[in-house]
Amino acid sequence: MQSVIHLIFSAVSGTILVLASCMLAAPLLALLVALGCIVGAWLTVRRGCWETRIHALEQRRSEGSGIRGLHRSTLG
Repeated sequence: MQSVIHLIFSAVSGTILVLASCMLAAPLLALLVALGCIVGAWLTVRRGCWETRIHALEQRRSEGSGIRGLHRSTLG
C-alpha cells in the first residue's frame, strides 16, 4: 500500500514539475524569440546604414571631383 501511495505521489509531483517547467519555459522561449527579432531587426537596420554609407562613398569616388579626380584621370 505504501508503495502505491509513493507511486501516486511521484506521478503527481512529476506532473506538477513538468507543467511548471512548461509554464516557465514558454515565457522564456517567447522572450528569447522576441529578443532575437529585436536583434535581427537592429542588425538589418545597421547593415542598411552601412550599405548606404558605402554606396555614398562609391558614388563620390566614381564622380572623381576635385584634385583626386584630376590625379586619377592623369594616371588612367
